[in-house]
Amino acid sequence: MTRMTAPLASSGKSQPLPAAAGAPPGSLKRHRARAAEAFLVCGAYLALALAITWPLCLHLETRIPGGGTWADPTGYYIDFWDLSHHALPFAGTFTDTVVNVPFGRTQVAPAFLEQIVSYGPAVAIAHFWSTTAGESIVGFMGLVSSAAAMYLLVRWLGGGRLAAGWAGTALMLCPYLVNRVAEQVPLANLACFPLALMAGIYWMQRPCLRRSIWVALAMVLGWLTHPYFGLMCMVMLMIITAMGIIRVFRSDGARIAFIHLGELIAALGGLVIGPLVALLLLSQGLIVQSFTHTT
Repeated sequence: MTRMTAPLASSGKSQPLPAAAGAPPGSLKRHRARAAEAFLVCGAYLALALAITWPLCLHLETRIPGGGTWADPTGYYIDFWDLSHHALPFAGTFTDTVVNVPFGRTQVAPAFLEQIVSYGPAVAIAHFWSTTAGESIVGFMGLVSSAAAMYLLVRWLGGGRLAAGWAGTALMLCPYLVNRVAEQVPLANLACFPLALMAGIYWMQRPCLRRSIWVALAMVLGWLTHPYFGLMCMVMLMIITAMGIIRVFRSDGARIAFIHLGELIAALGGLVIGPLVALLLLSQGLIVQSFTHTT
């Protein structure tokens, strides 16, 4: 921190003046250091993602992860292309006339909300650039965000940069994740799991309403990534929070435990259970309609 001096009228010597207003405090320096670390980590993981998928980044307009003209990679390509031309709906049904020609395929629009983490960027990129670029870039995003979230978890738990870096690298290179990028892009983003663990442990340390909201938001991220992941995060966080409630019950008594349980139920009900029930009720008739579609 810069210190300024001014001469004393009596002696001609200099004395330090208070730091200038607006000078960055120590906390701001820490935030800048963390931001720089995050930037470097994401850059390193992006380089690794490009390396393990090489030379895909050189052919963003002509190739997709996995390639071929079969199964899920092509199915996602068709979804991204069709939605980029006809908007991304979240209500009602619509008929995809590209698949199952000439009858088309009736789709339940609210289902796309549960994959918006991948469908949103992919459709936007497909609209402004190309469908192949959208599918490929979302694959890169899944690899990078999964590894970065694992790095964040290990650092938050007190691990060093080397341990955190290896944890993120190990997750990115695990066969499941690499295989999902090549076959099912929405399932290639595992960031919700380290973040859900962080939220659950954070809540266990000192349960309160604000931390309950973080648990609910972590669960929401899982559901918005993929319904499979949403259910997995729900089971995982239910186990963690149950352990936390038992711990509070033993240390602080039943009354405090029920208060924290009520806070958790309120957060989950308002942010997770309520919207899921509304989505189910909204989609129930549409699902029946999609299976009974006739022309």
